[in-house]
Amino acid sequence: MISYDNKNWFSFLLQMKGSSYPGIFWGMATMGAITGLICAGNFTFHLFDIKISPHILSAISLVVGMLLVFRMNTAYDRWWEGRKLLGQLLNTSRFFCLKINNYIPEHKIELRTKFENLIVAYAYALTEHLLRSNFDNTITYLSAEHIDRFNSSKHKPSFVLDLLSKEILNLHQDQTISGEQLIILENSIVIFTDIIGACERIKYTPIPFAYAIHLKRIIFVFCLFLPFSLIHDLGWLSIPIVMLVFYTLVGIEIIGEEIEDPFGEDNNDLPMWETVDKIKTNIIYIIKN
Repeated sequence: MISYDNKNWFSFLLQMKGSSYPGIFWGMATMGAITGLICAGNFTFHLFDIKISPHILSAISLVVGMLLVFRMNTAYDRWWEGRKLLGQLLNTSRFFCLKINNYIPEHKIELRTKFENLIVAYAYALTEHLLRSNFDNTITYLSAEHIDRFNSSKHKPSFVLDLLSKEILNLHQDQTISGEQLIILENSIVIFTDIIGACERIKYTPIPFAYAIHLKRIIFVFCLFLPFSLIHDLGWLSIPIVMLVFYTLVGIEIIGEEIEDPFGEDNNDLPMWETVDKIKTNIIYIIKN
């Protein structure tokens, strides 16, 4: 995710990173070439002496606008829900660690360290699961006896949560914590589990295919017929106008595609690694101090 200062208006306006998308400039060039051919055919050979009423394109543009608004709102809702889930992951990790810090006596350093490692391991396992990455970071925080079972598990974040839940139960059986304290810690496990499910719902449920392909088609058709409404009034100037309209409409649609899955490593995706690093730093500070 790109951090930026939108108060520095002109430098922000000229920012290139994160503002251009693969293929869009080739699409603009293609639409410019098509418009140029239509202009040449109309002015030179009178092949495309067709004029489409602006009222017709206005009606189509209204439909396109409504579809794009729905597309963008839906995508942003998914992005913002993902951001709230990362915040919930961070806060629940802090809360869980604070309780462990208070429930387990300070002289039981090995036990406190075990919980510290498991909480960090869960944060890494969730991140690497969503990013479809290898689990090298997670393995770093697991004990040697669990690595083989972790590697063979089909759902690795749940495996780490299972270890964490068993350790909590051991604390209760050893009478290190009371029944009320057990319930408090188990509630955090429930929240961690809900976070996995919510993140996977966003990750693995894209916008319906029929809607996505219909929007692309109608944008293309609109841009294809736009020159026939402009060339009689604007002439060759219709070429940059069509390219600008194409950039505007397709740019919005591409932004929606990018942010509808916020769990990735694109420029506008959520800062997952930064969140995990913050969790690790906070937990180490709480346990050690």
